[in-house]
Formats: sequence, structure tokens, C-alpha cells
Amino acid sequence: MKYIGKKSLSSVLQILLNIMWYVLLAIVVIIPVFMVITLLVDPNLLSKVGQMKLKIYSSGFDVYLKTAISTNDMKTFVAITLSLAEMITGIALIIVYQLRMIFKTLVKETPFTQENAKRIRLIGIVLIFGTVFAAILDLIMGNFYMQHVKIPDADITTKFSIDFGSVLIACVIIILSEVFRRGAKLQEEHDLTV
Repeated sequence: MKYIGKKSLSSVLQILLNIMWYVLLAIVVIIPVFMVITLLVDPNLLSKVGQMKLKIYSSGFDVYLKTAISTNDMKTFVAITLSLAEMITGIALIIVYQLRMIFKTLVKETPFTQENAKRIRLIGIVLIFGTVFAAILDLIMGNFYMQHVKIPDADITTKFSIDFGSVLIACVIIILSEVFRRGAKLQEEHDLTV
């Protein structure tokens, strides 16, 4: 099995990344449209969502409340949720775009370029930013739930926690970008001597 070049694993992944790119672009367009419809055009839609069941996910167990909970500020909840989804999709778009450009060079069998080193570094930096951003989003949503969702005989508290595994992976990616930068420099020297 070939890993780079035409008719290789890289070319298959490039196709999948292209599909993912267009799906994410569609989501970026759909979210604001849905937000406008939900918040401005159809206020009755929010009353249907006003009663919701709470699901709490944990690493070892999940909690599902059987009784519906209500929030007195559903418009804010929908606006926050959709805004955060838009931002997360934007972060994913940046990463997928960079991966598309990298895989394009893999299919052309020219992976060691300075541009790819910069792209890989950007992916690492965006991943660190996205990890910190996700922790902040969790805190914002936790604060919203704490203030607006009432569950009888339950205290809701918030916490700030960063996924250090993702930060570690991002650091490894940034280090790999330096390896690519040096590989690109060696490739340029090799090309000049041939």
C-alpha cells in the first residue's frame, strides 16, 4: 500500500478532508441562519425547547434526569449554545484547511516544504487555543446552568479544567513542525545540489 502519491492512502484522506471541509462550511452557514430563525422569527420554537431533560456525562457513568427541567432564559441558552458551536466549527475549519493543504503536497509527493512546516505549527497552536477555549466554554455553560437551571435538592457548581492530553499532543505537533522545517531545509539543499 502506498502512503503518499496518487492512488495512495494520502489521496483517500485528501478526499475525506475535502468532504469534511465542505460539510464544515455548510455548518458555518447553517448555524447563524438557525439562530436568526430561532431567536427572531419563531419565538414559539423556544417554548417547545423550554422543557428539556438533563444528561450529565462523566468518564465512568452518565446521569439522565427523568423529570424535565426548565430554564427561565431559553433565548440566552440558545444564543450561547449556537454561538459556541459556531466558534468551535471555526476552529475545526482552520485545522481541516491546513490538513487539506498538507495532504495536497503529500499526493504530489512534495511533503517537505516550509509551508507545510508552518501549517503543522499552526495546527498545533490552534489545537492549544481550542483546548483552552473548550475549557472556557465548559465554564460558561456551567455558569449558565448554575444560574438558570433549577433541579430540586441539587447544587450545581462549575469547574475549570483543561484537557492536558490535548495540550501535550499539540506540543508534539509543534515539535514535529520543527522537524518538517528542518526536513524542508534539507530538501531544498538536496534539490540545489542535484
